[in-house]
Amino acid sequence: MSEHNKEQISEDFRDIICVDFDATLATYEGWHVHGREPGPPIPGAIEAINKLAEKYRIWIYSARAWGGTMDGKVYEDQKSLIKEWCDKHGVKYEGITGSKIPAKLYICDRSIRFNGDWDATMKEVEEYEEWYLKDGSRHTKEKAEVMQEVPTLPST
Repeated sequence: MSEHNKEQISEDFRDIICVDFDATLATYEGWHVHGREPGPPIPGAIEAINKLAEKYRIWIYSARAWGGTMDGKVYEDQKSLIKEWCDKHGVKYEGITGSKIPAKLYICDRSIRFNGDWDATMKEVEEYEEWYLKDGSRHTKEKAEVMQEVPTLPST
C-alpha cells in the first residue's frame, strides 16, 4: 500500500468514534436478554456521546445489530430497536453497525487496550471482570438477582 493510500484511509475514519450499545450506553442485564428492550441510559452516557458528536462522527455498534448464526442459534438483527432507543433518548449518531468498521477508537465495556505487551495483555484477560459485576457497582445486586433466574447448563 502506498503512503498516499494510507493517508487517504486515515482521513476517511479519523473522525469516527464507535460506541458500544449494551453496558456502555444502555444498562445491561446480560446475554440472556437478547431480543428484549434495552435498559435505560447509563447515567452521563447520552450527554457524553452528544458532546463527542460535536467533534466526531458517532457510530453505535452492537452484537444486537449483527444478525447472524453462531453455535447453531440464529440472532435477529436489532438495528431498528437500537435506532428507536437512541432516537427516544436524543443520542446524536451517524449510523448503527454490527461490524467493526474503521474508526479512530472504540468505546466499549468489553475490551482491553493492547499496548504492545502480550504478557500484560494476558494478565488483563485473566483479571477481567465486567464493570457492572464488580463489588460496589450499583448494578451488582440487580445483576445477581437476574442471574439467579438464568438456568445453567449441566457440566459434562
